[in-house]
Amino acid sequence: MDLFYLLISLAWGQLSTHLFFKGWIAFLGLVYCFIGLARKRRGSGAIFEIAFTRITTMGLHTAALVTGFYLLYYYFRIGQTTAEILVYLISATVRMAFILPGASRVIDKIIREVDDV
Repeated sequence: MDLFYLLISLAWGQLSTHLFFKGWIAFLGLVYCFIGLARKRRGSGAIFEIAFTRITTMGLHTAALVTGFYLLYYYFRIGQTTAEILVYLISATVRMAFILPGASRVIDKIIREVDDV
């Protein structure tokens, strides 16, 4: 059973990092929508549509992240041994190392999406 818990910790390290990154990017996109609204008077309907998409994305990814942590830690009792925590942290760090190099490209895409409206 310990190996199974370690594999779950490994997978959750990958998935939780992805969910956090997508939720954070959606939050940054929402902030930039408000900046775009303050700068422009035209196209506010399209910006509100983008903002709604960002709010929905942020909410769903955050809800999935919180639910996942709750289920794994409180319900299934995974993540309470040192080995499970270390596997999770190493897995999350490796995933983040692959995500961060492309983060500036994703942020530029968010900015262009609002500026093109």
